[in-house]
Amino acid sequence: MTRLLALLTVAAPLALAAQDFPAAPPPATPLVATGLPLAQEALLANGLRLVVLPRPRQPVVSLTLAIPAGSAYDPADKEGTADVMAGLLTRGAGDRSAAELERAVDALGGSVTAFADPDFVTVRADATTDQAAAAFALLGDMVLRPVFTEAELAALKQRTAASLEDRLSEPAGLAARIFLLAAYRRHPYARRPTPASVNAVTRADVLAFHAARVRPAGSTLVVTGDITLAAAQRLATQALGSWKGLRPAALVVPAQLGTGPKGIVLVHSPGATTANLIAGTTTWGGADSSYVAGEVMTRILGDNRSGRLVRAFGERGWTDIAGASFLRTARLGLFQASAIVPLEAADSAVRELRAQFTALRTDLVPARELERAREAVAGRFGVDLQTSAQVSQALAQARALGLPASYLTTYRAKATAVTAAQVRAVARRVLPATGLAMVIVGDASRLYRPLSALGEVTIFSPDGSVLSPEAVLPLAPRSRSTRGGGGPHRLAGDRRARGRRGAAGDAGEPRRRQPGVHRADRHRHRHQPIHHRGVRHRRPHAERGTDGQGAGAGHQDLPPLRRRPGEGHRPARRRHRSAPAGHGHRRHRHGDRRQRHPGHPALPGVGREPAMDLPGLRLRGERAPRAHPDRVRHRAGAGARGHLRGLPRRPRGRQPAGVLLRDHDGAPPRGAGGAERFPDRVPGRQQVILPEVRMTLRSVFPGRATLALPALLVVGCAQAGPGTVTPQAAGPTAGSWTRPQYPSTYHRHADGAVLLRNATILTATGQELRNASILLRDGKIEAVGGDLAPPAGVAVVDATGKYITPGLIDSHSHIGVYAAPGTFAEDDGNEATNPVTAEVWAEHSFWPQDPQIPLAIAGGITVAQILPGSANLIGGRSVTIRMLPGRTVQELKFPGAPYGLKMACGENPKRVYQSRGPSTRMGNVAGYRAAWIEAEAYRRAWDRWNQTHQGDPPARNLRLETLAGVLRGEILVHNHCYRADEMAVMLDIAKEFGYQIRSFHHVVEGYKIADLLAQAGVAASVWSDWWGFKMESFDAVLENAALIQQAGARPIIHSDSPEGIQRLNQEAAKAMYAGIRAGIPITRDQALRWITANPAWALGIDGVTGTLEVGKAADVVVWSGDPFSVYSKAERVYNDGWLVFDRNDPTRRPATDFNVGQAAPGVGR
Repeated sequence: MTRLLALLTVAAPLALAAQDFPAAPPPATPLVATGLPLAQEALLANGLRLVVLPRPRQPVVSLTLAIPAGSAYDPADKEGTADVMAGLLTRGAGDRSAAELERAVDALGGSVTAFADPDFVTVRADATTDQAAAAFALLGDMVLRPVFTEAELAALKQRTAASLEDRLSEPAGLAARIFLLAAYRRHPYARRPTPASVNAVTRADVLAFHAARVRPAGSTLVVTGDITLAAAQRLATQALGSWKGLRPAALVVPAQLGTGPKGIVLVHSPGATTANLIAGTTTWGGADSSYVAGEVMTRILGDNRSGRLVRAFGERGWTDIAGASFLRTARLGLFQASAIVPLEAADSAVRELRAQFTALRTDLVPARELERAREAVAGRFGVDLQTSAQVSQALAQARALGLPASYLTTYRAKATAVTAAQVRAVARRVLPATGLAMVIVGDASRLYRPLSALGEVTIFSPDGSVLSPEAVLPLAPRSRSTRGGGGPHRLAGDRRARGRRGAAGDAGEPRRRQPGVHRADRHRHRHQPIHHRGVRHRRPHAERGTDGQGAGAGHQDLPPLRRRPGEGHRPARRRHRSAPAGHGHRRHRHGDRRQRHPGHPALPGVGREPAMDLPGLRLRGERAPRAHPDRVRHRAGAGARGHLRGLPRRPRGRQPAGVLLRDHDGAPPRGAGGAERFPDRVPGRQQVILPEVRMTLRSVFPGRATLALPALLVVGCAQAGPGTVTPQAAGPTAGSWTRPQYPSTYHRHADGAVLLRNATILTATGQELRNASILLRDGKIEAVGGDLAPPAGVAVVDATGKYITPGLIDSHSHIGVYAAPGTFAEDDGNEATNPVTAEVWAEHSFWPQDPQIPLAIAGGITVAQILPGSANLIGGRSVTIRMLPGRTVQELKFPGAPYGLKMACGENPKRVYQSRGPSTRMGNVAGYRAAWIEAEAYRRAWDRWNQTHQGDPPARNLRLETLAGVLRGEILVHNHCYRADEMAVMLDIAKEFGYQIRSFHHVVEGYKIADLLAQAGVAASVWSDWWGFKMESFDAVLENAALIQQAGARPIIHSDSPEGIQRLNQEAAKAMYAGIRAGIPITRDQALRWITANPAWALGIDGVTGTLEVGKAADVVVWSGDPFSVYSKAERVYNDGWLVFDRNDPTRRPATDFNVGQAAPGVGR
């Protein structure tokens, strides 16, 4: 039976106790050790080490098993075996298939994962405490009785190989891989899988590797949660007691690691406009006591916000993409610093990097800088130990590395005790004056000469071939010129060019270029380049590597104990993959074919002596077999990069990059397969060729753009009340468009009248009333003012010392569509199947049982706009809800509130679809315009039919219904946009098509065009202090909201976060005080309006709520103190007159069924 998000019995309001709140925060206190109990250990009879960390009253038990079977132990020429084996452990175990195993995991209320790093394969299982025994049993099945089916193996190899090929096609990924080889040389840690080596792994290889390496001796099982050592030992013995085997063979490390790199390793990427730079060296084993000081040094140098590299490179205008990492492995760690800089600044960046290394080696770090770095390292470690899963994995890694069980409790104290002398000593060990490995990926024709001034430079092609400088430098003036069939320009005396010319060339006669030959073929003697488009950058995290397969893969919130070394700082990936173009060479993105120069063999090889001794430098391999076109293709990174049946594919050859904008039914156009949806009509097709995007807009009528949209379907959230649908008589004016669409069924809950007295009332209309009262009756504000006399029969609440404000309104929330606990099952915010999905409605993803709803209510939120995500150019309709308990979204829909349309510009939509959609900002703009062009035609068709009712009505198109509603002014546009220039472009698009943008969201650079926003009458919904998490968010200022206010525009503080929505008052306070500190005279009333009246205007409900005025809805919050103080909390929340939350009354605290849980039959709660 469905249970409501309900409050229990309604009690009479109680007097609020006055409380004293300090005027200033408490003084800082010394840092104490992390509050974790001491770990307890036992050794099972089979040699398995068991570590238990009891955490009483924790609802989850986490198991982490570290097995010494990492990628360093992979068989020769079968690199990737450990990764494949780990991936298959979760794809069937015991008598369970992959699907049955997933169902078993769901029954545990937790998750299972397995992954490999250089030293270990880690297997994790999390479950609710009452399912601990089942979790142990499941872990035992996965480790002792894996299935390893051929079908799952083939699918996993295909995904892994494709992901590797993507990674190695990127400059950052390639630089990281070659740096790994240059630093580790012949150490087993240098071994990494390639597409060819992964495809070579067989089921027999996996079985043999499992038998040889997966042994109890040498493995460590860590258990955290509400469990004792005795109970864990009993369950572990039951599940893993039959596991047998001696300790596997130790890692064999050559006594000599081979020749290190000489000078700079330059990887040629023709046409690249940036240089990816990585420099560093190997360090020491994981148990070395210098690691903590190394972390502090790395933070000083490479912190991604305030590190020396970011400051030095940013001040010179080179880049903000710079950082460093200090990676910990069992035997030989790795330090690396990396940056992405413009090509012309590469040599200067190398000089600066060396200068920064020298400064750390020679000078003591200033006290203030050292203090900040120590606090950051210690603070990050504490943040990363909040859940049982995090603690379990961190402790498992520590014990597997040979660190003591007390490591977690002493790390922060050790970090804060690091001295400047220790930092300098570490720098002298890891930043030697000579011997550092340095790898740069960029256009060698432009980099070789400036870099040569800094020392020896060796040039490589991406596949590992050594290149001579002459092969890449611009060609010298020619004594004779011949051109044939797109062949190379011939230098005087070049025998190879003469040999290829043939008879015509020998006669000295230029041959005519053959039609259809790509111009780049003139240089086919050069080497296959890596992806030469400008990379899309993402700010690196100095604390972690980015191979994606280390201990942190998929678990980026874990402390920096173990990471896969050497993978560098990878920008957001461009998911282009070159298609095979025949034997021995691959097709370049622009059509030319490149093959290795016969004079330069791959490393290692015969012939020319390689510049450095690097095993396995040849990275390219055979492609994995392509999936059948009708199968779902699962690939690491994002579903948007794979292909789902029924969705458009990228055209082959030299056609424009394309995306098919389909109708809402998703049916393919004629010729694309499948039956036509309207067999009695012949669909026409309108094509709009765009830069990098071809949009084919299907039409269900020949000769005109796609039609469909009745005006009456785009009104607001309908009227209150359930309303019955009257059957419509047949006729030309009857149809689905004449019936209500998902009307609001909200009705006000009947709470009695109440008078709140003796409070400070902030009305959000410019008034701050001291010792005032407010009377609420029948869901309305009946009176606001001085000491009001209580009418008869009205409950009176003494609010002395309290503050009263309007209910807070969050204009940008995804609560309910990205519901807790945050699993993929609740990930319903982005319909990422097409760049334009105006047909979807966020309310159809909204889950009223989201446990985040009561938390938002407790933060004083009474109304919120629920939006789709920002993956699409046009993402769908938003919905405005009252933040209340309810069974359905219709019960929460704000009656009469207009719908919103979510649009997004910038990085999000251009990075999602890659080959299936716009991949540039100009492609984004073309996509918007193409959609609005169709919407105009659609609106005109329906307007014409609504006037005449002649003939059949136009066919409905859900996508264009929404867009036409915007053109009519019935749906409000809410536009996700960061950069100032893009907001200006969006305003121009709105003018072109005659609609109004109601509000921009996020608006990180809003302060730059605050005057334009004021002139256009557009609200600016901003964060108080979010910045730096992607390129378009870098140029942020804390005074953004204040500057927008000063220009006369309408700022709003939004959350975009289930955590931020709980403290929206504090977010407004931060923005207000930032403005005041900058000398901008922001008033408390203005700051309050940022979270009340202004968002109400943006949502079109300001005539109903948002201020404390007579006649408006009784949306009221009673605060324990000043709402702009971090110490104040919402004590009472009235929503439309209903006391929905009372901090002092347990019966007035909503809880969802998800929180309450299900009771077993016959068992009381």
